[in-house]
Amino acid sequence: MNRFVTGLLGVVVLGSAGLWSGGDALAADEPQPRATLKGHTGFVYSVAFSPDGKTLASASFDETVKLWDVQSGQERESLAGHKNAVTSVAISPDGKTVASGSRDYTVKLWDAESGQERGTLRGHMNWVESVAFSPDGKALASVCGDSTSKLWDVQGGQERASLQGHTSWVESVAFSPDGKTLASASGDETLKLWDPVSGRARATLRGHTLGVWCVAFSPDGKTLASGDTSGAIILWERLPP
Repeated sequence: MNRFVTGLLGVVVLGSAGLWSGGDALAADEPQPRATLKGHTGFVYSVAFSPDGKTLASASFDETVKLWDVQSGQERESLAGHKNAVTSVAISPDGKTVASGSRDYTVKLWDAESGQERGTLRGHMNWVESVAFSPDGKALASVCGDSTSKLWDVQGGQERASLQGHTSWVESVAFSPDGKTLASASGDETLKLWDPVSGRARATLRGHTLGVWCVAFSPDGKTLASGDTSGAIILWERLPP
């Protein structure tokens, strides 16, 4: 399974499971870098593989998203249009659409094949910190420093719902594998679980003592993991339906 490491100006793709710890050389039994993808001129903030594993998308402080051919390591497309750092990138489940969130307060949708911009989603009032597609690819979630989460219709580009309830920036968002729950992580030290159809908050999860930075569902959807700025990770079970 390939792993990746982001750096100031590039993306390193590793050839086997594990993380490269650095140093002058790698031992023979340690993961070997397969390719270094160079092209960004600013910090690489987010990376995402396409579902078939053939394309890697990267988001950078240089205000661009780049699409890379994983096999050759060559840059396929450079997606320019954001007016500030690009902080998050995701590829739709069918591999046809790239979404990017930016400090210019917008989310952009791109055609993954041609690199052409398909639309700009406006509505956030601060930096967009994270974007995530629903499992069916029909909806996109985005979260922001304005303490809101938004749900968008991918096909039409319209805002479906604005999810309000957090009292500080929202840093990360994730859909459950069945698409029936959306989780958001916030600087207010909580996570919230939302109904992505109605936009209603189902539950507020408390347990962190500092801002919550990231969130992810297990593949079976029964466990939620969240990490905060103290270095603590909490595993949540018996999630509400």
